[in-house]
Amino acid sequence: MSIMEYVKLGKGPKAFVLISGIGMNSVLSSAEAVGSMYARFLKDYTLYLFDRSMEIPDDVTISDFASDTVLCLRNDNVDSAIFVGMSQGGMIAQQIALDYPSMVTKLVVCSSSSGPNAISNTVLTYWCALAEKCDVKALNNSLVDLIYSEVTKTQFGEYFKAHENDGTPEQCKRFVALLNSSNEFDCRERLKEIKCPVLVLGSMQDKVLGAEGSLKTAEILGCSVYMYEGYGHAVYDEAKDFLDKIEEFLLQ
Repeated sequence: MSIMEYVKLGKGPKAFVLISGIGMNSVLSSAEAVGSMYARFLKDYTLYLFDRSMEIPDDVTISDFASDTVLCLRNDNVDSAIFVGMSQGGMIAQQIALDYPSMVTKLVVCSSSSGPNAISNTVLTYWCALAEKCDVKALNNSLVDLIYSEVTKTQFGEYFKAHENDGTPEQCKRFVALLNSSNEFDCRERLKEIKCPVLVLGSMQDKVLGAEGSLKTAEILGCSVYMYEGYGHAVYDEAKDFLDKIEEFLLQ
């Protein structure tokens, strides 16, 4: 059974792999919106949008997600690609760059980390406790509170309120496994093995993995980094020039 699922968008000659962060639901249901957001890339690239399967083992690891992503790509005759990973997706992308270096031509890591820190430990452990109790209202409200900026929370407050009770016991169980895999991920001792060009993007107000998550990764790699002010963990959805940063990096 595959633990990663994907959809393909566009028909460009090069591969662009986008690995999402984690959530109660799969991002693949929003593939049309993602395709519209990333439309500028679809002339030159075929976009592979990846998310975790709805059924995953309780003891799943970031390495498992990485190897399954590569298997899916190779089965579709992709032997190299641009990788862009958000949050846990950034962890998976880093692991792919370490274990399958020929697969990654350029790497963008956003709102992610290469190992745990005090903020990430506190937040992920708290979310795990709520998910284990299946307290979906408290979990959804905490996700919104910690992931988004005040501007986004105000703008979409009614939507978030309408969905605060969404979540099944099965989704909570899956979410616990996803959180545990992130909390146990630590590639800092190997990180310098990554030789492809890397861009790190993050937010100084990241309340989930902390600014430290992005800054430490960039420090170890000695790579380009841009840290936003005034946005939350989901800066990849909030900052209007986020894709401009990626496009500039790909053109270098």
